[in-house]
Amino acid sequence: MKIIYIIIIVLIVFIINIIYINRASILYMTNFFNKNYNKEGLPLAYSIRDEIIKFINNITDVKSFTFIDFGCGAGDMINEVYQLVGNVDGVEYHIPQAELTKNRFKNIDNVTIYPMNMMDYEFKQTNTILYLYEPLWQMENNIALEIYSKVFENLIKNKMKIYVIYCSAIKQKYLNMDFFSKYDLKLIKMKTISRGIPFMNNNLYFLET
Repeated sequence: MKIIYIIIIVLIVFIINIIYINRASILYMTNFFNKNYNKEGLPLAYSIRDEIIKFINNITDVKSFTFIDFGCGAGDMINEVYQLVGNVDGVEYHIPQAELTKNRFKNIDNVTIYPMNMMDYEFKQTNTILYLYEPLWQMENNIALEIYSKVFENLIKNKMKIYVIYCSAIKQKYLNMDFFSKYDLKLIKMKTISRGIPFMNNNLYFLET
């Protein structure tokens, strides 16, 4: 009987741990069903958000940088960073969502939302922070890599300083150092973020030219 109690306690602790680590995602889902997802919540772990903000805050002359969010969705990460950098460009392929996000930031002068495919985005000659939270996670590998290759070919035409922040959606799915090195991107650090569920960790890359 004691073993059963121990197993129950372990299961309860495990479930609480999962809920705690993923509390931002759970809040986001709750807000989504309440049609409140443009006002509260962030659809990624707080630990990921905090690592990104800490990195951005350590960039010299960060106000000279444009933060670009490919697959910006409701603009939750944009909402976290627009006061930290000079300008923010959000790119969202899903037009209805892009219009909602554009309306969300309509009174913020340094935020621009582009309803387009990220391959069609034209990088400006400016210091750049490119952020990708695996926007192509539902695609087959060969299709996703073709799109990413086009994006990064466009990116490196920018001769200014470039930082790339890439977070894999579940595991290291598409992009890795073999891919990044083809575009002369050097690894600053890579951190594995636990989501409390086996095989569901995020790999968070910070790279620079």
